[in-house]
Amino acid sequence: MTRLETSDCMWGVGLADSVARTVEQSAGERYSLRSFSCQAIPAPADYSRDNPCLIWIAWSAWEHMTLLQQQFFTRLESAPKVLLLDEDVPISHVEDLLIQGSFSTMRLPLKPEQVLDALHRAEEVAHLYADIYKMTQEIYLERELLARKNEQLSFINQFISRAAQSLEPAAVLNGACQDLKRLLPVDMLQGIFWNTEQPAPQNTLPGLEAVCFMATDKDSEPRQAWLHLLLDSATRATGQPVRSYQILPLASDGSTLAGIPPRPTPGTVMFLPAACGGIQFGCLALHTSSPVNLGRDQVELLHTAASHLSLALRNALLFDKARNEAEYDGLTMIHNRRHFDRRLREELTRHERYGHPLSLLLLDMDHFKSINDTFGHQAGDAVLMELGAMLKTTVRATDYPARYGGEEFTVILPQTDAAQAWTLAERLRTRIMGMTFNHQGERFRITASVGIATHTPGAQATPATPESLLREADEALYAAKGAGRNQVHWNMAEDHLQVAAR
Repeated sequence: MTRLETSDCMWGVGLADSVARTVEQSAGERYSLRSFSCQAIPAPADYSRDNPCLIWIAWSAWEHMTLLQQQFFTRLESAPKVLLLDEDVPISHVEDLLIQGSFSTMRLPLKPEQVLDALHRAEEVAHLYADIYKMTQEIYLERELLARKNEQLSFINQFISRAAQSLEPAAVLNGACQDLKRLLPVDMLQGIFWNTEQPAPQNTLPGLEAVCFMATDKDSEPRQAWLHLLLDSATRATGQPVRSYQILPLASDGSTLAGIPPRPTPGTVMFLPAACGGIQFGCLALHTSSPVNLGRDQVELLHTAASHLSLALRNALLFDKARNEAEYDGLTMIHNRRHFDRRLREELTRHERYGHPLSLLLLDMDHFKSINDTFGHQAGDAVLMELGAMLKTTVRATDYPARYGGEEFTVILPQTDAAQAWTLAERLRTRIMGMTFNHQGERFRITASVGIATHTPGAQATPATPESLLREADEALYAAKGAGRNQVHWNMAEDHLQVAAR
């Protein structure tokens, strides 16, 4: 029985039999009286069990109690206590107790109306304590709710602040994963995002172009399972298949965040939409270390976090797109002329400072105009796209391929002398010559001419400039064209000129 439940039990401590009968008869059948002798004073365990509504204590019993027993009764605030005084007991003996307000007194012999009055006051006290307890519980719940709201607000503020600190999508996702650990046992956050603005180019299969941010770029069976889940979530969200996708690692150095990612299992994966302005542009996949059951407030908080994260990711993706448009050629998806000019100047300055050789390749597709005239410009664009993809996979990781303009491409070769540049140029020329293109059932091939320019710091009387290096590569390219095309030339003395076999 709790302290707030209505009790019909009274205690009588050290009451004479006649007094006990008066109490029982006056109280009626509703109440019961449990009597204790002076030798068996009730203990706290008795109080917890009975929760008496009123305690009658004979003065003789009170005097018989130990100090600890008296303190026990004095500290009982929820149950009114009545000291029954014999006629010869001076009131001065109980003044301290009366001043404390924890006891009231009655003179014996006890009258029925006195018993009823004491019971009435006991009921009032019980109701008062019930109201106080209820108010206390409400205050406690309000404080608990306020503390939870403050914690949620702190979480959202930190979440928004961290999400706004970077315009790199991978950094935004990594930061969100760390913050979500305050809410859930999240150990991984991945995502897939697609373009919602541009329609698919003509003559291409319908579907989405997507980018997947994953916990690793290393092929493994768990990664394949996650990739399948991400691609499937995009299809379910849009009703379209994913036509092409790119995988980017979440860790900045390309390594895993925590080794091989765990395989997705039922109950440990949650998908949240990434949407702005009512338009979904991606899906977020959360992985928890163990299955979780979310309360309503957690679900609301998670959706609020996802909404703010979506805005940050949208801004980061748009910034990344704008940066790519400024740095990359939209058709071939390798660096454009503007970014190439800046990079060449930077590399030339760096190689001049450290005394390393720097080479430059300039490639031009032979008779490219005839492809456009014969098969159309769409076929020509398709050829350029494949050439751009080939360059990215053929050159070294330190090399820098770019589209120079039209059907011309260029490759910056850091720390590369003339002989090494020749080897790389020949590799590219041979690869291009071996490529087969197909347009509407028509198969055709192309060739390329390549010009090489190499700058070795200290070898010339005057330092090289980007303009002079480009001019030398251009002269070598036109020499290759003039010698019959499908050749590699470098701009050096005539006795060092080499021509590749056709």
